[in-house]
Amino acid sequence: MKKNINRKIVFIYIPRFFLESERLRRKWAEDALCVIASGEAKTSMIIDISGSLSGMNIRRGMLLKDIRHLKSDINVIIVDYEYIKEMNDTVIAYLKDYSAVIESSNFGEFYIDLTGTERLFGRTIDTCGRIISGLKERYGFECRAGIAGNKLISYIASKMTEGASVYEIYRHAENIFLSPARISYLPDIPAEVKSEISSAYNIQTMRELSAFSPSDLNAMFRKHGSLLYSYSRNIAPDFLSAKAEAGTLGKILVLSDTANDDAIIRRKFFHLVSELCVLMRKGNIFPLYFDLKVIYKDEYKYAKSKKIDTPTFIDRTLYALLLPHLDAALTRRTSIKKIILTFFRFIPAVIQETLFFNDNKDLKLCRAFDSIREKYGTRGIYFPE
Repeated sequence: MKKNINRKIVFIYIPRFFLESERLRRKWAEDALCVIASGEAKTSMIIDISGSLSGMNIRRGMLLKDIRHLKSDINVIIVDYEYIKEMNDTVIAYLKDYSAVIESSNFGEFYIDLTGTERLFGRTIDTCGRIISGLKERYGFECRAGIAGNKLISYIASKMTEGASVYEIYRHAENIFLSPARISYLPDIPAEVKSEISSAYNIQTMRELSAFSPSDLNAMFRKHGSLLYSYSRNIAPDFLSAKAEAGTLGKILVLSDTANDDAIIRRKFFHLVSELCVLMRKGNIFPLYFDLKVIYKDEYKYAKSKKIDTPTFIDRTLYALLLPHLDAALTRRTSIKKIILTFFRFIPAVIQETLFFNDNKDLKLCRAFDSIREKYGTRGIYFPE
């Protein structure tokens, strides 16, 4: 008979990961007024703020231009994704002293499995307390932790705590804990779907969500319906798996002699970029670098590799960034045989679900296109050749 193992899945959450990472690097005082922004443009968004700024009506998700009248009094820092990824990896390395397998799909969020570690470290809740203290002492990170028998409950428990604290939910109490939990706490569900659940259907808690059948939820929320049904019944993974970091994503565009018209090449190149963006949105990752190779009929090669200053997976944004390099290749009046586009050095696209709630129409449009293509095929919606 298989022994029933008391699972101990822990979710470690660092609410101000971006801010505290920069504070460590720049040696800011605890009370410094700081804002971390996604870029320098007017439409750039605030992705993290000092706690003291919340009283000044400044919040995450606001546009940077909306606080321009306060810029002289606030340290405004443009996020450095490579540095943030380095700090995320540093935390993972620290957590490996406690668990061999760690999952981190978003910056500042970490699942670790402490099942069966009581003889090594003592009670799980005490181990989490030491982890929280250690991350604060070494790096200045204020963390929260949730402990439960699966990933869903540990995630919600961590999000519901305040300050540097630990919230443990025992197996027999999980359903009681989950029932009144608000929909907004759910992981892996896009913000726009949570908004639709709340505003369009007036469903606020997991108890209300559990009244719907799988077919109801699939009809209302499409590809997210199955996951919502599982969550409403506390069906979630109780194990972790090591995920290999994405290496490269690339595609090759082969051109015929009749297609060697600049306008046709640009249009086909847009399709190439779009196909790669679909893959990145599915994986919820941003590329940090691109590599573009253009090979001509005479075997001459044009090559360009460069860092992407503002990582994104929006089709037209990446196309606009790459187009000047393609145009440089098109100035050579020789027929092109093929174009090879590769993206590499990926980071989790953590900003997408938390910031692009109502503000980013491009993301909503891309997600809508992805859903249509998933249901009706790649020709369900496309740009004509």
